[in-house]
Amino acid sequence: MSEILRRKLRPAHDEQARPHALVDQAWRLALARALREGAGLPAETTALTSRPCDLVELPELPAERALIALLDGPGGAMGVAALSPELTASLIEMQTIGRIGAGPPGPRRPTRTDAAMISPVLDRALARFDFLVRDLPDRRVEAGFRFASQLDDARSIGLLLDDQPYHLMSATLSLADGKRSGEILLALPLTGPTVALTQSSASGSEGFAADLGQTECELQAVLGRRMLTLNEVMQLEPGQLLALNDASIAKISLHGIDGRAVAAARLGQQNGYRALRISTVATPRGEVEACGPDMAAGQDPPSETSVGSLDFPAGFPMEQGPVAQGTAPDPGFGLDAGLGEGFNVRVPA
Repeated sequence: MSEILRRKLRPAHDEQARPHALVDQAWRLALARALREGAGLPAETTALTSRPCDLVELPELPAERALIALLDGPGGAMGVAALSPELTASLIEMQTIGRIGAGPPGPRRPTRTDAAMISPVLDRALARFDFLVRDLPDRRVEAGFRFASQLDDARSIGLLLDDQPYHLMSATLSLADGKRSGEILLALPLTGPTVALTQSSASGSEGFAADLGQTECELQAVLGRRMLTLNEVMQLEPGQLLALNDASIAKISLHGIDGRAVAAARLGQQNGYRALRISTVATPRGEVEACGPDMAAGQDPPSETSVGSLDFPAGFPMEQGPVAQGTAPDPGFGLDAGLGEGFNVRVPA
């Protein structure tokens, strides 16, 4: 009996018992079409399960070395997708060499390049999913999500996503006529009436905020950058010097774990250690605030240097404005006499 006849003979109450059955079917069709059209990868969904899921459970679900994609949706809503290493490797192989390798993929962590190559395919699947579910009555699942960034650690899911119920869909795929199998998880926020927070849940949120404030955050201080051709990289030798002509102790940029510049600083020393004095910071709205010990309350910052002259990397969110230079005496902080304009980087052995 064909699958079409099975669907026609299936009792209507079976679909009513699973309110998200049509949503799951839409994801099944959208995923297969996106893999085929976006990467040339024939795929068949051999199994698809779905269920409600809480935020506490989500970080435990992705497979080891899975590519975890943070999804950005309407109104600031966020979801998450996780591709197994087998599915990730298959998509990369199809887009680079045009076929799936004979053996299983080697174990490795997904890179930013992997995420950049896979994001168009994922967005194609999400766009097709939106088209299929847009007219479904009472779908109870948010739509309009697209790839935002890659998460390096599954534990970040619990920190970035809102604490609310999610609809979790887990699809097992047969790739390239059974040559390889893979899995993809998709978690999207459930829609429904807003539940008022109780006193206990509010206390729990306050405790979570306090714990989050104690979390370590890694920043990278970038003195300068230099672009090299592939031939120049292949010819590097131990002990070779690379000149950073544009580097300056007054043009240090601080970058977060996502690679974005979040502040500008000046390099100096304090108590015998290298130190940085923050001169400008980027606010969450993309504006720039000047700071420095010479800025008294209600006093306008000096106007000798503008934010644009600090030569931030491309993509730094800012508005043109004055920057405090910190010329007033600051006990304990001073410029390092051994640092000047222009630097050399020695290639280690």
